[in-house]
Amino acid sequence: MVSIQHIENNRNVGWGIIEIQSVPSIKIVSDKYLDSQTMAVAYKKEMGNLLTQVYKQMSANNIPLELLMTTHSVANQPYKANIRLFLIVRSVGNDDNSIEKNVNTFLQICETTLDSQKYEHKALSYNELKPIIKDIEEQSICAVVKKESIEQGIYSFEKIPVSETDMEKVVNTLIKYPDSAVSFQLIPISYTPDELQLIDSLTLNLDNQKNGGQATGNINYSSLVEKLADTYKYYSQNKGKALFKFNILIY
Repeated sequence: MVSIQHIENNRNVGWGIIEIQSVPSIKIVSDKYLDSQTMAVAYKKEMGNLLTQVYKQMSANNIPLELLMTTHSVANQPYKANIRLFLIVRSVGNDDNSIEKNVNTFLQICETTLDSQKYEHKALSYNELKPIIKDIEEQSICAVVKKESIEQGIYSFEKIPVSETDMEKVVNTLIKYPDSAVSFQLIPISYTPDELQLIDSLTLNLDNQKNGGQATGNINYSSLVEKLADTYKYYSQNKGKALFKFNILIY
């Protein structure tokens, strides 16, 4: 289901929206997994594969992907709000056929993955989404961003560490606050040839310094070299994989 709206400059935006209505439990898929930990690892891997597939389709058209969690008041419950979960894609252009094709491709990829993992879901139109989000406060929005700096001539930034932590803390917080939302937005990007060359050059220099070798060039390395070396090595090793910018917005 694709909803198309007219915007300025003779351009249109197409919406593809999937509401995830239930998340599978180990009881449903017990024939495939030995325990909940094995299931979690497998599901993370499949979701990673989903992002790779989506990236291949989205990157050429610069289409963002959004995971939206909204909260809604409930009565006679030990918590104040329940949570609804949506996958949203938007495609902008002046050709409705191309817009619809791009959005439908995304929807098919997501629905195939959700079906294989036993999620219950349904497609929504934009008009069906509007009343669901109408009470969410939009006057006060916070953004979670990475800390950036220049450390002695080297671009440095904080990154979200790899961990086994799931979304439990986010969920336990959201159920306390009705009419709120958290939006995770992924925007596909790619490196320019100059950026690729710089990443490889910095990775080599930093790795040499980290391992006690002599760095090339005129860069004055600091005590942050180990942290920087590990960060740039990660990006160098994964430069050919799916790459996204991200926004995290809290309403």
